[in-house]
Amino acid sequence: MPKKINIIPIMLLLFSTGAKSAHKDDLALALRQLTTIEQLVVRANSTAGPSRYTFNTSRFSEDLEHIRSGIRDYLSPVRAQPRDLFEIKGDYRLETPDGDAK
Repeated sequence: MPKKINIIPIMLLLFSTGAKSAHKDDLALALRQLTTIEQLVVRANSTAGPSRYTFNTSRFSEDLEHIRSGIRDYLSPVRAQPRDLFEIKGDYRLETPDGDAK
């Protein structure tokens, strides 16, 4: 009589491995999208006309770098150790000193 094999544990293992892979692929995609967003913001800020307020691109870039760093650390951890926590600053509006310069 042939030996019966329970395939449910094998299917669960394959599914969980695929889900982990998709999760990492999604996070890698998020990293690329963050870079694209940053480039769009820099370009939009460079083409903006004179205004009393400007977008604080440097603060925005710093916040994005903290986010990127967290995703990269998650995707390729060195080892379990305490990490420095960073607060995202937000509030990206700058008031120009003379009110009409870029």
